[in-house]
This record gives sequence, C-alpha cells and structure tokens, in this order.
Amino acid sequence: MELLPRCKVHRVHVIALILIIYGVQHCVANDGNLVLTILHTNDIHSHLEESNKFGGRCFPEDKINGSCYGGVARIVAKVREIKKEEKNVLFMNGGDFFQGTPYYTLLKQSVISDVMSNMDYDYVCLGNHEFDDGPKNLAPFLERMKQSNVTVVGTNTDFSNDAVLEPYDLVKSATTLIEGKKIGILGAVIPDTQFTSNPGPNVKFSDETESFKKEVVNLTKQDANIIIAITHSGFKREIEIVQNVPEIDILVGGHTNTFLYTGDGHPKENKPEGP
Repeated sequence: MELLPRCKVHRVHVIALILIIYGVQHCVANDGNLVLTILHTNDIHSHLEESNKFGGRCFPEDKINGSCYGGVARIVAKVREIKKEEKNVLFMNGGDFFQGTPYYTLLKQSVISDVMSNMDYDYVCLGNHEFDDGPKNLAPFLERMKQSNVTVVGTNTDFSNDAVLEPYDLVKSATTLIEGKKIGILGAVIPDTQFTSNPGPNVKFSDETESFKKEVVNLTKQDANIIIAITHSGFKREIEIVQNVPEIDILVGGHTNTFLYTGDGHPKENKPEGP
C-alpha cells in the first residue's frame, strides 16, 4: 500500500483502513474549498477471498479468532460505505491484478475481469503481471474495464503497433471535474516489464519520468488544478518520480508492496517503512 503526497501543495493525511492482506488506504486532500478522498489498492494478485495474516487460506479457526483479512468483499463493502458517506471520492488501483492464486492459474483473466469490473474502480494503471500471458490474455480484461467505465491510464505504454491491443490503446492521461477543480490523472508501469514479463515485441514502455513530464504539459494546458499519478514502479523509483516531476501532487503506487502507515493501530507483524 503506497501513497506519496506532496504536502507543500495539499494538506494530506492518510487513514489506513487495514483490510490486510490487500486493503484500502484512504487519503483526504484538503485544497481550499475542495475535500478530495482518494481510496486506493494495489497488487491484489487474484486474492479474491479473505486470507490469514500470512496471505494463505483462512481456516475456520482463523475466522473464530478474528484473524481473517482482506478479500474483495471487504474492499468493496468499505469503498461503497465511504462513497456513500463522502461526496468527492476517487477509487484507484496501482496494478497487478493478475497472478498469485489458483483463481488466476486456472481461469486466467476471465475471473479477474468479472471481479474487477464490479469493484467500482474509477482509475487504474496496469502492473507488470498483467502482461505475463501475453496480449491475447490482456485484451479481454481491457475490454471489460472499458465496458465497466474503469479508466486504464498508461502514460508510458504504447499499444499502437500491436494488432491485438491497439484497439485498447490506453489514454495518456485523464481528467475529471470535481466542484470546479480539474483533476488530472497519469498512469505508468515499470519499463522493465518489456523484459521481465511477456508483452510481446510490439508493446513499448517508456521511462515514467520523461513520459510524465511530457503529459504534464498537456494537463497544464487543460488547466488541471491537481495532478495525481498512479504507478506500478516500486517505492524507490516512485520517490524519484515525484522528485523529478514537481507538478505531481499525489502519487498512488504499487509493485514493491511497501507498507506505509501513519499512527498506531497497524498489525504488529507489519513495520511501516514510511508515513
């Protein structure tokens, strides 16, 4: 669970709603008259059901002890609760829906597409594992996201030369207007996906920082008041991104599964690596 706020721009605090293994984090950004709530998840890896604290099967004794965590049902219930309570809410995901459990091993994208298309996401980026089984496995997933009005942002990803994925060429950025404020959304996956996964020879990935710098110019021309990046690049690389692209106000990240937390109340087994 990773979120990097640029506090000089917005007074931001994070309230972690621990639904570990794969939970929701809740970020509230106060920008003058606008209060924006950002809910975000990352690296779900087909963990559709609740798990024990080690990410394994939740047995009956775990349920009795109250030590079952996560699962899509909990995430969706909490997201819908917050969306009902708050008026300006965006729900995002930092990639890696695929792999991780027998659900994906046996059923590939089909079951993940069925579930993710009903989770009420607003904006997501792809992770490296979305490319593991090639373009033909990814294309139906992207079609389901499109049908479900989930915007997949790929600022540094180019499908234009791939016959299978070209119809789903990702938007370089997206915007949404909330109470008179224009919110710009960027998205990227780590470029070494080209070599560590199986995207095929025709899908191209560019450096996140350089891609963001170019697209920030476009968002600035559109008078974006706040820019949010969703990335699947890993914590250290994401720190470098926000350092080198100062126009990014908030970054929602993934890939390294870094546990960031402010305050008390987190499971004792998890030591926060940052606020």
